[in-house]
Amino acid sequence: MFEYEGKLYARVSDIIRPFCCFGHIDPVVLDNKARIGTEVHKLIADDLDGEFVIPSDETRGYFNSYLRWKKEIKPKFLQWEKRFFCQDKMLTGQIDAIIKMPDELVPVLMDFKTSVQESPVSWGMQGHLYRYLLLKNKVDVGDRFLFLRLNKDGLDPKVHAYKLDSYIHQKCMTAIEDFWKTEKK
Repeated sequence: MFEYEGKLYARVSDIIRPFCCFGHIDPVVLDNKARIGTEVHKLIADDLDGEFVIPSDETRGYFNSYLRWKKEIKPKFLQWEKRFFCQDKMLTGQIDAIIKMPDELVPVLMDFKTSVQESPVSWGMQGHLYRYLLLKNKVDVGDRFLFLRLNKDGLDPKVHAYKLDSYIHQKCMTAIEDFWKTEKK
């Protein structure tokens, strides 16, 4: 949950949590991966802000993986690390980036991941929920979302693309309703 101006909002991560399969992972390992992911996101935001970046030993590979992708693809970053709100659903989420790919007209929603493997269900829902928030805030993005799974050894990252899907969108809207039903009990 996220409190803003005296109101409680469900975070996108709260909505997709039931669809994430982390039960088999040691909580200490999970906490450490979350910490590293947060640090990598901060490094990327600092890089985009033009700041001098010094990664730690744990984050260096992921950051170098991002730099390799950025140098090769040359995307234009339009927005990054920005939080959006939806009053209708009392939903909030902080996007990693909105980018414009070379030779493409429509901006794309981009998310950076430090996960070992793809999580197609939760990532697909995350992309749909972020896109929903963007549209509610009159920010136009295309109907595909890119997830950049960074490599811990600094090698080329893997790009996972998802496309807008009415079934997944409805699943997300139902998940928001279910979240609030459970929260109000």
